[in-house]
Amino acid sequence: YTGDDLMNLYGYWSKPLSSLVKANIFFWTPYYRPFGGVIYRTIFAIFGFNPYPLYVVYFAAMLLNLWLAYLVFKRISGSGEIGAIATLLYAFHGKLDYLYYNAGSMYDVFCFLFVFVALLIYLKARLQGRFLGIWGTLGFLLCFVCALNSKEMAAALPVIVLVYELIFH
Repeated sequence: YTGDDLMNLYGYWSKPLSSLVKANIFFWTPYYRPFGGVIYRTIFAIFGFNPYPLYVVYFAAMLLNLWLAYLVFKRISGSGEIGAIATLLYAFHGKLDYLYYNAGSMYDVFCFLFVFVALLIYLKARLQGRFLGIWGTLGFLLCFVCALNSKEMAAALPVIVLVYELIFH
């Protein structure tokens, strides 16, 4: 574990589980990044004070993020090759090395995951020439709430969708 992991784990572990559940439902509360609390508390409850499972989940989420990035870039560009090149450029940035050494950065990783799943839901509808239906809207909003519960930077998602609409539609 890193110092961030221990601090985060203690912060979530020292509060009642009911407040963590409420914070994930009522995302506008000041509770600190409640989705990360779900990850930390669940892994600690199952595996105890063993950092290995946390890093397995963390690296699996990062691999999933690469796949999601590819799918979003491919849909926006309309080309698998451009999607692959964009994903490759995204994956190898020298300033992202801290991600590999500190699972305390999981907030960023899970925020990316949920934002890009929300973008995929949105892009699927818009590329078919339609707006989101009821289920698409619910899926989009659920991903948006999970992203907000992961990290505050998810608040940029509506702006990203607006810019996409202005450019492409």
